[in-house]
Amino acid sequence: METSQYLEMFLDEGREHLQAVNDNLLKLEKYPHDFNLVEAIFRSAHTLKGMAATMGFEDIAALTHQMENILDKIRNNKLPISTEVIDITFLAIEYLEEMVNSIGEGSDGKKDVTSIIEHLANVGNGGNPSQTDQVLEKEDEPIIELDNYQITVVTQAVEQGYHAFLITIRLIEECLLKGVRAYMVFEILDNQGEIIKTIPVVDELEEGNFERDFTFAFLSQKTADEIKDLIWNVSEIENVDISNLSRVTKANEDKNSNNESDAEKTHNNFNGKKSISPSSKTIRVSLARIDHLMNLFEEMVIDRSRLTELAKKNREPSINRNR
Repeated sequence: METSQYLEMFLDEGREHLQAVNDNLLKLEKYPHDFNLVEAIFRSAHTLKGMAATMGFEDIAALTHQMENILDKIRNNKLPISTEVIDITFLAIEYLEEMVNSIGEGSDGKKDVTSIIEHLANVGNGGNPSQTDQVLEKEDEPIIELDNYQITVVTQAVEQGYHAFLITIRLIEECLLKGVRAYMVFEILDNQGEIIKTIPVVDELEEGNFERDFTFAFLSQKTADEIKDLIWNVSEIENVDISNLSRVTKANEDKNSNNESDAEKTHNNFNGKKSISPSSKTIRVSLARIDHLMNLFEEMVIDRSRLTELAKKNREPSINRNR
């Protein structure tokens, strides 16, 4: 069967289904008893499996088939929804995203999925969670530490339809102006969304105080492919890796549960420039903070009026005595 004519359709629909699975998994974390979400995830995985099998992408078909098995057990009350199930499913989605993206770049979409399939099966059969944790630790993307405020911003942005990315760029070994290249990438991202955090910190990026790799936690309405294409316009870049940030923030959420929020950490300066994109139309602030600020403002206005009246009364006797 000639499938090349259907490739673009496969890529478009495949990405839509992966995004749908990712979004519904995030919701399932909050509402683990909502079996409508499980059904929606199952349907997306089933459709993607059938598409991949038809197109001859065997690794994608095999991985989605194993995801189906877990989801089928969940919807038939044979497997409870747990942190291990959610985490290993997120990891499977990231594998699938990488394979679909590689196909879009002209590759064959092949990837060694043996290990992830084995551990999906292990979790699906009620296996030892610690074994899965070890796999996640080994195969996970570089962890980026986010504070509670940053996690909240990412979570709210994803709920509003933004993509949350972990972007790691590697410069070529011969690159002499590392700080300049990092600044150019920063500028590109700054104009396309919101930079939440950088590794290393912005000052070190600007000065080129890093080896070859630097990382961004980034929010945007652009797709991963669109962002990657823009970054590749910068010369002396060897590799651009873009993965989903949602599970990384989930991994950090428990660590930061007892820490105070620190909004200033999200406003690293790059030559005095804030990381919030000037093209952003909205800024996400919690309603509680807005209410608190409004109350303070109202109290300030009332106090100012009282002080004005007191000052006026204190001036009147002196004027009369002068007369």
